[in-house]
Amino acid sequence: MPSDLPGAPAETLPAACGGSCAAQAAEQKLDDLVRWLGLERVDFLVIMPGAGNAGRRLLTGAFQVLLRDRPSLLVRTGALPSADSGSLVPGLTGTLGYRMHRWIAGGWQHTVAVTEDCCTYLFRAPPSRLWQD
Repeated sequence: MPSDLPGAPAETLPAACGGSCAAQAAEQKLDDLVRWLGLERVDFLVIMPGAGNAGRRLLTGAFQVLLRDRPSLLVRTGALPSADSGSLVPGLTGTLGYRMHRWIAGGWQHTVAVTEDCCTYLFRAPPSRLWQD
């Protein structure tokens, strides 16, 4: 992988990837990918099971985006090793103020823990104080 990949301007994406953008993107931190792609804002992230620990790496490197943009996160717990699922909830809810929800009876309901009978959770953050007047 090119060492200058995270700093590459968006218009050089195809050349920088050499035709394998998905594989290279899986190795990056989200904060680096956002800069690399020139995104002004991230509103929604889907973290799905993938090769290796891609979901874990993505969230580990997403702190700046999570603080700045407060995106909603749809997380399949299979995307993270079980130990990481347990640390994800306090990290998002306690540290960053996200609220955790699971789909029950046709709607998203607040919950406080990952359970064995559910594998997909929605995390939503209250609006950042930076966006309030």
